[in-house]
Amino acid sequence: MITIAALMSAGLYPQLKSHLAIGKEHGITKEEAVEIVTHLAFYCGWPKAWSTFPLIDEVYGK
Repeated sequence: MITIAALMSAGLYPQLKSHLAIGKEHGITKEEAVEIVTHLAFYCGWPKAWSTFPLIDEVYGK
């Protein structure tokens, strides 16, 4: 979760997608991933969150 937060805050989306997949393999649910990104949006900015939500859909499916 910390790596996901760090990559999102830095805007490193290719690496973020890989770590979302790793998080999924380790038990992070889609709902939890969305909660993480929503929480971070207030600190990192909504544009970064809106760039991350489609990555969650790619990793977890719609």
